[in-house]
Amino acid sequence: MSNDLYSQQPPTSKRVKRKDKDGKSTTSSVASISPATDTTRGAVKNKCNGICTGASSLAPSGKKQQMVKMMTLILLPIFALVALAISDLITTVSRSINATETRRNVRLSQQVGSLIHSLQRERDMTALYISSLLEENGPERKTFLIDTYPMTDEVIESLNDWPMKETRAYKKFKNKQTFMNFLIKYRLTLDNQNTTIYQVIHFYTDAIQIFVDWFNESVGKSGGQGVWETLVAYQLLIVGMEQIGIERTLGAVFFTQGGFQQDDYLWYMKKLQVGESNIKSSKKYSSLVSSMLTERVSQVKYDFQTTISKMRKEISQNNINRLPSWQEGTWWFDNMTIYIDTLHEIQSRMAVIILSRLDEAMKADTAGLSTGISIMVVVIIIGLVIFKAVESLTSSIQDYTLVLADQTKKLKTEKERTDTLLYQMLPKSVAENLKRHQHVKAESYCSATIMFSDIVEFTRICSKSTPFQVVDMLNNVYTIFDKYIDRYDVYKVETIGDAYMVASGIPKRNGNKHGSEIALLALDLIHCIKGVGIPHKPGYSMTIRIGIHTGAVVAGIVGSKMPRYCLFGETVNMASRMESTGLPNRIQISETTHNILSNIGGFLMNTRGEIFIKGRGIVLTYWLIEKETFSVSQSVSIPMQLLNLQLPGQCVL
Repeated sequence: MSNDLYSQQPPTSKRVKRKDKDGKSTTSSVASISPATDTTRGAVKNKCNGICTGASSLAPSGKKQQMVKMMTLILLPIFALVALAISDLITTVSRSINATETRRNVRLSQQVGSLIHSLQRERDMTALYISSLLEENGPERKTFLIDTYPMTDEVIESLNDWPMKETRAYKKFKNKQTFMNFLIKYRLTLDNQNTTIYQVIHFYTDAIQIFVDWFNESVGKSGGQGVWETLVAYQLLIVGMEQIGIERTLGAVFFTQGGFQQDDYLWYMKKLQVGESNIKSSKKYSSLVSSMLTERVSQVKYDFQTTISKMRKEISQNNINRLPSWQEGTWWFDNMTIYIDTLHEIQSRMAVIILSRLDEAMKADTAGLSTGISIMVVVIIIGLVIFKAVESLTSSIQDYTLVLADQTKKLKTEKERTDTLLYQMLPKSVAENLKRHQHVKAESYCSATIMFSDIVEFTRICSKSTPFQVVDMLNNVYTIFDKYIDRYDVYKVETIGDAYMVASGIPKRNGNKHGSEIALLALDLIHCIKGVGIPHKPGYSMTIRIGIHTGAVVAGIVGSKMPRYCLFGETVNMASRMESTGLPNRIQISETTHNILSNIGGFLMNTRGEIFIKGRGIVLTYWLIEKETFSVSQSVSIPMQLLNLQLPGQCVL
């Protein structure tokens, strides 16, 4: 064993040569690394528990929460797309329903328009008949009147719908038969009463107004579906036709009676203005009215509009001195009938155009509905596919995370084990610097205490033991020693064969505390070694020598492949000499150690005297006896299989 260099061994076995007291050489194979201490194992266990706690998010409840979060992020846009598709479907369906309702109302308006037109014609013919009763050929006019009745009855019978309960028409006429009976009763009593022209006009006008209101209400409920301007023009045209129809009747009265009274004149002028105003408004809302009217007028062989304008001018002048003329009244009626029939034809053609446009809109809505349904189905299918794919991917990620967490935990555990071994081989601060690939410079310590221990008669024991028995014996001894080291501020530098080297004050400086720390450790080891036997030599007690010296030391890393933390200086040699010149189960200390322990106080020391030390000459040394109130560590627990207690009670464990 070299006296000037001691260092920490790497985790391998090595052959060690040393000399015993008799100068004989011996070789032994020893393990240079001892197992991890309980304290280190506890630290590793606590860190492992931390990892296990961190992995709790991968428990079944945590996986469900993660799955819900992932699915929520994926399903939100899918739900948004489905909501948009459903909203578009609802809009398309609503538009289609409105188009169907509008189409039904327009068809109904065609029938209502025909009914109004027929009632207008019957009203005007009845008014002409009443006005002609005073003439010689008046009764013959009854034939023309009666011919209009079947036309009106046929239109009434052709109605496919009837006003609802909420309408005024229903309150007046609950069904078609009620209205038919109402007309028949009036027709039969027409000749039996002193009926006036104004009564006829009011009778039919009131009935017509009921159906006009029904028509307005039906068309007004329609959404338009892109044809609302045409619908408004259509509605104004029908209302205007009703006003012009009353104008036709009043104009016939004017010519057959030879003028108007003031009230009748105002009534006529009102109907003329309102009727023409509605016709003009209808032309503004839809150019179809103007174009159809121009086309229809061009097809008539003579200019009835000019005739009507002249006769309107004559009526507007209201010459009360003019003579009654049945011929002029008939001529006015015939021209106005052509005009009204033309407007009625325009109304029918507009209804056809509106229905055609509504049919196109319904086809477009149907196509849009099919497209919307297809899009929604595609979105749902894609959503389900994405949902399943993300669910599978998330499950795979979670499984991989579990594996990764388990591997990370194992890696962390192995790293902690590696660090534990590394920190036993090298000081922690030095090991951390080396792990960071930093250069570790040698460092000088002005004061440190070094302890050497040696097993007495180790050479003789080895000669009578097998190598395996020697290894087991040393392992038992140093395992016990290592447990005591954890209690003190010391660093185990080396174990070579039976030599055990410990230092305090390096690599962490602790003032003058290093002397007392080494001294207390030495007292512990001396007391405990008395109770440790040799397993393969029953009845044989083991003894050790301990030497301690305090002085300056230089420490540094030597080597790169297998770096070793080594101590250099005369202090190392002196501490080794204190051990080798000592006595069994005694602690020999140098004068410098004696001085530092004296300054600390509480230690019992005896002077051994002057002895010869190789390389130093005559040196004064001391025995460390004990420390006042000293007791062996109570916190150290040593397995019973490591002990062979020969002297019970001598080692407090």
